[in-house]
Amino acid sequence: MQTAPREKGKGKMKNKLLTGILLSLFSGSAVMAANRPNIVFILADDHAWDVMGHRGNPVVKTPHLDQMAADGVSFLNVHHTSPICLPSRASIMSGRHESACMVGFSNPYNRTFSVKEFKDAFPTVLRDAGYYTGYVGKYHFTVKDKKADKGTRAKKLKVMDGVPQPEYAGCQLSSFFDVWRGVPGQGTYWNEGYYGSEKGKHASQVRADQAIAFLREAKGRDEPFCLTVGFKAPHGPWREKETVDPRFYEWYRDVQMPIRKNMTFADFKKLPESVKAGYRGSGFNQKGKMLQLYQERLKARGEATPGPIPWERIQELDAGDPESFDLFAYTLYRDEEAFQETQRIYYSLVSGMDHAIGRIRAELQAQGLADNTVVIYMSDNGSFLGARMLSGKELLYAESARCPLIVVDPRLPETRRGATSDSLLSAIDLAPTMLELAGCKIPSAMQGQSMVPAFRDPSAVLHDAVFIENHYTGMGWGSTPESKRMKAELGNFESRAVVTDRYKYIRYDNTNPVVEELFDLK
Repeated sequence: MQTAPREKGKGKMKNKLLTGILLSLFSGSAVMAANRPNIVFILADDHAWDVMGHRGNPVVKTPHLDQMAADGVSFLNVHHTSPICLPSRASIMSGRHESACMVGFSNPYNRTFSVKEFKDAFPTVLRDAGYYTGYVGKYHFTVKDKKADKGTRAKKLKVMDGVPQPEYAGCQLSSFFDVWRGVPGQGTYWNEGYYGSEKGKHASQVRADQAIAFLREAKGRDEPFCLTVGFKAPHGPWREKETVDPRFYEWYRDVQMPIRKNMTFADFKKLPESVKAGYRGSGFNQKGKMLQLYQERLKARGEATPGPIPWERIQELDAGDPESFDLFAYTLYRDEEAFQETQRIYYSLVSGMDHAIGRIRAELQAQGLADNTVVIYMSDNGSFLGARMLSGKELLYAESARCPLIVVDPRLPETRRGATSDSLLSAIDLAPTMLELAGCKIPSAMQGQSMVPAFRDPSAVLHDAVFIENHYTGMGWGSTPESKRMKAELGNFESRAVVTDRYKYIRYDNTNPVVEELFDLK
């Protein structure tokens, strides 16, 4: 396996010296063992916090994630900082909010990391402290010599010897890792073709292959290692031929998939008008298709459709019979069978990823590494999966903003295995956590707090409140004149939230009028 050269001045002798200094400084810490722990960080994409067997889901098959929960600690009150892939991954790596690092999709939060900034991200700090580091899979954000705007973030892929390379031109991210197997953009589920061994294999299994190759190489080295595995799963597209490993689709082919309790029109009506009419996951927005359906139904009744969408009258279109109201027709799924099939594909992707995670953990055991390797699992955001009659993510409700997190630390006492924690946590706590595990100083730029106290104490208090934000408002509203008119009238759905143990407050700053929501979480 090819490795990236370390930065000048960061050679083996210097790393050994740093390691010795750190070990002497932290020898009295409860976190430090005789050898600093290895770390395997597994990051999923769009995995809803409750689509796992140990979280009570009666349908999904996730035996390996369930085993992780049995072997470690499950954290039940963790929140994404920006629940959509690019800014979320940037925040996880840097330990900083999107509004601090400015790495996201929408102006002005559409910048790259600079090389200088990324030197404070957890992979770089670990590497500088003597860790052997690797990255496989989806990464999504970019690091450039100087901080740049969106116009220079995603240029064409590099080409070497006529072969496209898995990193965008001008991106410096690979230079921060000893082993780089990153995949740019969204990647594909089949036949990625970047490293010569992916043909005929599903991307989730390719991630496992690459992780296993790294572990076999890392075993023979003196220094500890940190491997980050970025899965595409269970991100869409959710069309069977394009996405699914057939082995896992068979598990759900004839299964009646669950419908979330809050997939109701009553829950949809509570949403801000701009979300109902313009959010990309609302059935009403997609280039006006649902608006068109609504207008066609009214026309069939001999009625006109002036002005904004009269939400209160939608159910009347079905002859006044509540049981005949076609809930699915007013979602992106269009009908119930399409909803069922989408859920089967989503669950199949989750199970395929779970299988790959099982392979990685089995290799740790086979190589004799499991007893000194901390394994961390989380996702970059959740997914509505029909809740509130929505698809997608990025809005700040629990379905998209609540984060699955499992930590297996084999050094913890037996009494903490299979435990749960209700400590209020943020996704930006991940970076300082890994640095404390490794005995590293936490950079002052990081805004998160180390979760390590919560590993041992389920009632540990790290935060009085955590902050969530959404600055992504693209891919919505559609292009019809009516959609454009409503966008100008209602505003967009950029929003911020504060969460405590008891309450969640969401504010939509750019709606007309401003919308504020307060939820009692007890």
